[in-house]
Amino acid sequence: MRRAFKYRLLPNEEQAVLINKTVGCARFVYNGLLEDYKTQLDQGIKSVIKEVTYLKQSNPFLCEVDSLALANAKMHLRNALKNFFDSKKGKRKGKRAGFPKKHKKFKSKWKYTTNNQGGTIRIDGNRIKLPKLGFVDFVMHRPLEGCITSCTIERTRDDKYYISVSVDMEDIATNAKIKDFKDIKVVGIDMSMKEFSVDSDNNTYEAKSKYVRLYRTNERKLKRLQRRMSKKEKGSSNRWKARQRLAKLERHVANCRLDFCHKLSKYYAENYDVIVLEDINLQNMSRSLKLGKSVMDLGFGMFRNMLSYKCADRDSIVMYIDKWYASSKICHECGAKNELLQLSDVEWVCPSCGAIISRDLNASLNIRDYFYKVVSEEQYCTAGTAGTYASGDVASTLRETLMQAVSLNEEETPFRWG
Repeated sequence: MRRAFKYRLLPNEEQAVLINKTVGCARFVYNGLLEDYKTQLDQGIKSVIKEVTYLKQSNPFLCEVDSLALANAKMHLRNALKNFFDSKKGKRKGKRAGFPKKHKKFKSKWKYTTNNQGGTIRIDGNRIKLPKLGFVDFVMHRPLEGCITSCTIERTRDDKYYISVSVDMEDIATNAKIKDFKDIKVVGIDMSMKEFSVDSDNNTYEAKSKYVRLYRTNERKLKRLQRRMSKKEKGSSNRWKARQRLAKLERHVANCRLDFCHKLSKYYAENYDVIVLEDINLQNMSRSLKLGKSVMDLGFGMFRNMLSYKCADRDSIVMYIDKWYASSKICHECGAKNELLQLSDVEWVCPSCGAIISRDLNASLNIRDYFYKVVSEEQYCTAGTAGTYASGDVASTLRETLMQAVSLNEEETPFRWG
């Protein structure tokens, strides 16, 4: 199992200069090999990606930096070309990949990747050994587990350095600890533009209670810093300073949003066995003229991604129901459907039973109950019996047991597993 641990890197001046130089050389190799490949395509000959030594002969400064960083730049170009041709032939799923473009100095990310070969990357206390850099101080805020395979060094726009250490860990299979269907803790979560999310237990978790619209709160200050930077002459020191001030505020907003999503996703992954969400298309919502900026400021997609990989480490599961399921329009009390419900209606009165319904809370309750409609206690017990050995030990995980229970349902169920 491959995992990555990200830490703050604290290089001295000489090490910072060498990191910047390595980033530039890796970008130079990527662009040089890409230009040579495009020339071969234009000439109509068989195109191949040449070796890095081809560029080192005419550019001796490439020998001063880590050779593995240059080799990884070539590998990244190979992967980009493979994605393009696979996408063109229809072999690649997802969004169509375009032909690789050159990495520009002030538009692409300032980072490079190096590999661990015979202990060239190792940790000694609060220092990490890196090729060509030697021992570099870093903030080890959590212990590193597993065998180090590679690491990526990145310099952000506000002149901060970070290292992402990739490790190989043992894949510890979590067996199904829950044998009784009634003991499964299920929660339904509905996205809310006002409160970030509303769950079926109506929790007021500490992290959620501190949620603020981070971009909206700092929007005026961001606009002011952007105007100041645009008025400075390009290439001047004053423009660079203004750009640093803007990048610092942008980093603050991003870090606050990241911290909030980490805490909330960890809370749900540790306290619930099954988390059910709607499979809504956040990308289309972000293109809306009225909701676009607020949806991007929310960071709900980031929260869903964090929830998926954190639940994979624990005995918990993320399930997505169909986005066309009318969770907001169906009354949780009587099951009647309100076809006249508008997007602006925060609360509504059920025309059948007269119950006063909170829109988001009602949606989260319906999302949770949808799980119970699809997976019944009888199906869960049958699936659990099918996944046992002769000795009676549970052989399947909770995920596998629930997947078997869903397959036993005669009706087609639009479930997607996170």
